[in-house]
Amino acid sequence: MRLRVARVTETHRAAWLAWTQEQAQAAFLRGRQAQADGASADAARWFERAQRISGGAPQVDFMLALARLETDPARAVPLLRDLLRRFDFREGWIALAGAQHALGAHDEAARALSQALSRHAPADWLFAQMAAIARAALWPGWCGLSGYGRLLVDGGDAFAAPLVEILLDGAPVRALPPDWRRAARIELRRRGAALLGSPLQVASILRCEGFVEWRDDMLQGWLWHPGEAERAPLLTIESEDGTPGTHRLEEFAAQIDAEAPLVRPRGFAIPAAALPDGILRLHGEDGRQLSGSPISRPATERPPPARSRARAIGTARPAPGPDVVIPVHRDLQRTLACIASVQVALGTRGRIVVVDDAGPEPLLAQALGALAAAGAIVLIRHAVNRGFPASANAGIAACRGRDVVLLNSDTLVPPGCFEALRACAYSAPDIGSVTPLSNDASIFSYPDHRAHNRMPDAAGVAALMTLAQRANGAGTVEVPTGHGSCLYLRRDCLRACLHDGLVFREDLFAQGYGEENEFCMRANVRGWRHVAAPGVYVGHAGHASFAPSLGGARLALMRRNLETVNRLHPGYDARVLAHIAADPLADARRRIDRLRFVAGRGAPPRAVLLITHDETGGVARIVGERAAAIARCGLRPIVLRPVQGGGCLVDVPVAGEADRRTTPNLVFELPREIDLLVALLAGEGLAYAEWHHFLGHHPVLRSLCDRLGVPFDVVIHDYASFCERIALVGPAGRYCGEPDLAGCDACVAGQGSLLGEVLTPARLVARSRDELARARRVIAPSLDACARIGRHFFGIVPDLLPWEQDRPGLSLRDFADPPSAAAAVRPSRLPGRKRICVIGGIGREKGYEVLLACLHDRNRRDLPLDFILVGATRDDDALLEVGCLEVTGGYREDEAVALIRDRACDLAWLPSIWPETWCFTLSLAWRAGLPAVAFDIGAQAERIRATGRGAVLPLALPVPLLNDSLLRLGGGPTSPAIVDGMVRTRSLEPEKLL
Repeated sequence: MRLRVARVTETHRAAWLAWTQEQAQAAFLRGRQAQADGASADAARWFERAQRISGGAPQVDFMLALARLETDPARAVPLLRDLLRRFDFREGWIALAGAQHALGAHDEAARALSQALSRHAPADWLFAQMAAIARAALWPGWCGLSGYGRLLVDGGDAFAAPLVEILLDGAPVRALPPDWRRAARIELRRRGAALLGSPLQVASILRCEGFVEWRDDMLQGWLWHPGEAERAPLLTIESEDGTPGTHRLEEFAAQIDAEAPLVRPRGFAIPAAALPDGILRLHGEDGRQLSGSPISRPATERPPPARSRARAIGTARPAPGPDVVIPVHRDLQRTLACIASVQVALGTRGRIVVVDDAGPEPLLAQALGALAAAGAIVLIRHAVNRGFPASANAGIAACRGRDVVLLNSDTLVPPGCFEALRACAYSAPDIGSVTPLSNDASIFSYPDHRAHNRMPDAAGVAALMTLAQRANGAGTVEVPTGHGSCLYLRRDCLRACLHDGLVFREDLFAQGYGEENEFCMRANVRGWRHVAAPGVYVGHAGHASFAPSLGGARLALMRRNLETVNRLHPGYDARVLAHIAADPLADARRRIDRLRFVAGRGAPPRAVLLITHDETGGVARIVGERAAAIARCGLRPIVLRPVQGGGCLVDVPVAGEADRRTTPNLVFELPREIDLLVALLAGEGLAYAEWHHFLGHHPVLRSLCDRLGVPFDVVIHDYASFCERIALVGPAGRYCGEPDLAGCDACVAGQGSLLGEVLTPARLVARSRDELARARRVIAPSLDACARIGRHFFGIVPDLLPWEQDRPGLSLRDFADPPSAAAAVRPSRLPGRKRICVIGGIGREKGYEVLLACLHDRNRRDLPLDFILVGATRDDDALLEVGCLEVTGGYREDEAVALIRDRACDLAWLPSIWPETWCFTLSLAWRAGLPAVAFDIGAQAERIRATGRGAVLPLALPVPLLNDSLLRLGGGPTSPAIVDGMVRTRSLEPEKLL
């Protein structure tokens, strides 16, 4: 298990994120250096480390894919496919084509290359590769188009190529006409057969992406052609009188905020003195405005006057309507689903006003036109893309003074939601806006307000709406701002809070993000309040309507616009942070979670309670397996976990989704709400409870089973029952020898307790003795753990129940997992050297200091030993600095065996210095086909002795002798060859604890 006690505060979290970013960046740079040196295998390992630490940053994923392309193309393919599902970039398609070509999948390689050519300009250095892929897939050739108007066939002039027919939007041409940039597609055929890459999508090849902001009295930003990064873009700046100025951008920009890989923009910085006054519009050669345009100078932003909040004068009489305004840009399927849901929910009480903001999808434009022709919607079309704020303003203006619901086109609304929002809006005369709960709406998100929750389907949205109404009715909660995904706006508030006749500041927020926050702050100054409607629920896909059109500029635009809101309304961030800290919507969310929890009961109710901590590691794994086994028996597993601040979370786990919390708001503050927790669980028909861990829980939870009148089993995962340090490691950083209580007192006095309670060792032992004696059963996974519990608690005889089946008598070859079909090519090894694999999260108890000492001794004596850590430590840098060959970073359980195998090690060493109760990393080593070496302590030594799959060494062995022993043990990488009757580790069977 991983031993960690301290609750993570926001300060700790920020420090941890900063540290991980620094570690990921360092690994990434080392990977780039290895790549430059031609060491592809080393580069892949560094990029893998960066990937694990960063959580999968797209830039890191792509560099890892390129490194794997050289050493193991099969493992590059899934990485590239995942990236290309999110980002359309030429180098990704070319790399995918190259990987599939190397694997002999020539048709798939040709399809990938066709994607690259049809939407991106070909680069000269790719001509030979493209020709080889086309030939292998039996295509008659390839074609491409550059932004300069160069039309290519097989690398040469298309119009000079023999037997090639060229069609511009279906019409044959002998040369590209001057207005060819207005065409939609160019098709090229040879003897009637399409060339690879045809049809060429002109708009995609010519498209521009850019961003602009005012900073340091300079108009700064960047612009580029994603389909042809080699081409210097032309920036046009238009003043209010329409006078244009052009700038050819040659210099590449410095590092920018971008999500996509290989964003290579050209930068610009123009002094304010060189620019005209007023609003400026900036666009590229494709006519699309840069993200952040139109833009006005900060001096002209004119924040509201600083004064005390005025009293809003509104009407308490509900207005008819409302009308629903839906700005639309892309995503045919989601947009039509949104409109259909609004038609059902709105009925004939209001109009649906759709604003088509010059979207890029012809089929969507046609569908909207058909709906307008049928009278289902009022349709407003923009000739050019103007952004979300301008589209929202156009729609609101068309509502002619009625109440408005501003709705994103990637939402689903349930029946009854508009009436409920209107009731909330008119529940007080000074309410200006109302925002419902949603799966993805920042501070209004449900169930998890700190994350993007999955969007339910229409039936799921309707079901959550029903639960929200039952739980919260027409109640409201005051909030600092509304959320633009679904925002009810009262007509009298709109009239009172216009800026130059407009609701949203088009001159400041351009394509969007932050415009509704600025409006809400402006309305607040004029006396209007904003509320949440926790009795209303709306589904929201998130970033699926306008956001994709921003490309690489989304993050930069969000940052810039948030800075603008704070500049106009100082203290905005502080108000939002104060709201998050206070979380006034917590009770409303909990009421919904309680209804969902109760609705999930069986008939009759029958459940098992599992009490555990909130850490990862072996305990979490066993609790997950127990929950799955309990569910297979037809019972309901209910897990209690601690939360920061002393609360207790009640959750029903989802099979196969260990990290998902189904009811994240069902939290009870202990000890104050212990009776409420008992009342909730009393209706579950509890058969019994399992005590896995109380780390982080309030002590009052130990009385829960007595209050409920249910028996309980105690499951031993470590020694928190008699050791306040949990793992029996003393001040010297070694196994303590389990001294008497006086020795424990001295240890706790010097090191402190990890239990989070004020408790003496004597009181801890006395409490545990009483609890173990009252338990229905005490269960431990190893003989060693049984013996230690029996030694400290006379008369307690734990039941032995191994977490996995080692099956003594079978060889290591029989135990190992079969190699994956995508197993990597093992890295080269220096002859005569022994390679040692250390596995897991290596902290103090797991032997970090011992490992570090072995590395220092190896260096001093120049021993032919190489150490590889498949996992992470509290200080990876220290290990790397003294020559640890590799530290992979944390891993998922399902990839651990492949990671270990790929390192081509001779044996696995478990440097753990505490008597583990089971040790899952030992199982991983065996499944990877490696013999294991461990100290002669705990379950790790017991299992190795029982199976003969390794060796045990004395715990007090000096470091030089330890290194000498590692050199002598193991005879080279163990073959993972498998017989048909292989034995796999298995989960605990359900009947074992029931």
